[in-house]
Amino acid sequence: MIANGSAIAPFLGFLHHRLRKWEAEGGVGKMLLLYGCRDEASHLYKDELGRIQDAFGGQLRLITAYSRKGAGYVQAQVRSNDRMIQEFLCREKANVYICGSVNMACSVREELLGVIQKKEGWTDPQARDFESSQLRTRRWQLGVWG
Repeated sequence: MIANGSAIAPFLGFLHHRLRKWEAEGGVGKMLLLYGCRDEASHLYKDELGRIQDAFGGQLRLITAYSRKGAGYVQAQVRSNDRMIQEFLCREKANVYICGSVNMACSVREELLGVIQKKEGWTDPQARDFESSQLRTRRWQLGVWG
């Protein structure tokens, strides 16, 4: 899950649903949420996200990028966590949900493709074919605007 700004809101419902499933049935797949915002003051739902992360007991990893505090943007976090993301995308065949600004989504998609190309040794056309397949089968979903 990758979001910036107010686009974090749809993921709260998703996480609450997964948490209920976790509590009722036990076990859900590992999750990663990359979230970008300006600074700590604009970090929406920070406390609630922390409580959800604690409740999952290690199944959910949250990474926040504060653009005004030097942590960069979400796409920089994709790049700096490339090994973990490679694991999610290439080995675990994770679904990807990107929600937020068009600029962020385009940059994140390029970073994700770069991570996959590096791991799989693919050419750019092979990576783009993979992305097309993921979008067509709805394993990668985008909710973008602006």
